[in-house]
Amino acid sequence: MEIQAHAAFRWVDAGAAGADWQVAFIGERWDAGEIVSSGVYVAPVAFDQNGTPVLTGAPALIAEDVIDYHFSPDGTLMVYEQMGALFILDLLSGNTSMLTVGGLEPTTPQFSPNGLQLPYQSRDRDAGVDGIHVADLGVEPVTGDFFIVGESRVASEHYRRKGAGGTYITSGPYWSPTGNYLAYGVENWAGFDVTWAAIRIAADGSNPTNLIPDDGGAPLLHARGWR
Repeated sequence: MEIQAHAAFRWVDAGAAGADWQVAFIGERWDAGEIVSSGVYVAPVAFDQNGTPVLTGAPALIAEDVIDYHFSPDGTLMVYEQMGALFILDLLSGNTSMLTVGGLEPTTPQFSPNGLQLPYQSRDRDAGVDGIHVADLGVEPVTGDFFIVGESRVASEHYRRKGAGGTYITSGPYWSPTGNYLAYGVENWAGFDVTWAAIRIAADGSNPTNLIPDDGGAPLLHARGWR
C-alpha cells in the first residue's frame, strides 16, 4: 500500500502541536493497483543538519473526498467542499466544522488575505438563484451537530433569478491581494445570445464594476490589487 501526493502541498508550523512542522497535501492511497481512499493528508516533518526535510511519521488521512479546497493565509486551516457543504479543517488538530448547510451547492471558497472572511459562490437549487456569500470567520461558532462559522451575508444586488435568460456566475469569487475587492465572472443570457463579463465589487458587496464589457473570461486581479 502506498500514498501518492498530487496537489496542494502546504507547510504547517506545528510547534504548538508538539512537532516542528507538518506538510499537508492532497493525495491518494493505492492498494493492489486501485485507489482505496483519497483526501487531505498531513505528515510530521523535521529538518536534518543540512536543512533537508525528512518525514518523521506516516502521513495521516484527516479528510476524505475533498473538492474545491483553499488554505488559510497562515496555513493552519483548509476549507473544502464536500457533499453540498463547506467544511473548515484544522490542519493541526484534524478537527472539522461545517460552514454551510447542505443544498446550496457552495463552490470556490477562498480565504481573505487576513484570514477573517470567506467568500464562496452558492447556488440555491430550489429558489433558482446564484449568489456570492461572505462568511465572517471572526466570531465564535455555534455548537451542535453542525455550526455556522459566523453569519453569511448575501450581495443581493448580484442575485439573478433563472428563467428565460438571466445572469449566472461562472467563476470566482477571487480576492484582490489587498483584500479590498472581490472579482467574479458572469455570463448574461438573452434568449440564445450570451455575453460575458468580469465583475469587481468592494469587499462589502458594493460598487459593482464590469472590468471587461464583453467576451470576458475568468477574472484575474493584478498583484497591486487595483485592476
